[in-house]
Amino acid sequence: MSVPHMIRLSYQRHSETGLLAAFSHDLKGLLAMGRTFEELHEELPHLIVDLVKERYGADVRVEWEDDEPIAPGFETAVEKCAKLELEHA
Repeated sequence: MSVPHMIRLSYQRHSETGLLAAFSHDLKGLLAMGRTFEELHEELPHLIVDLVKERYGADVRVEWEDDEPIAPGFETAVEKCAKLELEHA
């Protein structure tokens, strides 16, 4: 299995609690919960690095594909991409 170079992240808001969930079909097992998009945006790189290390034994650096913030106020699914670059020892 090779390390993905790009992952698409999907975000959904729970209708009753208001919690946001971030997950990716490109990186199985990635799931983060938070109250705001900003909170998730800050937490996700750490989770991605740890999961890639555990799954693939590789060290990566996460960069958001664009600098645009995730638009708050969306109640339906939103997607954002993260680029993964292998760290060379």
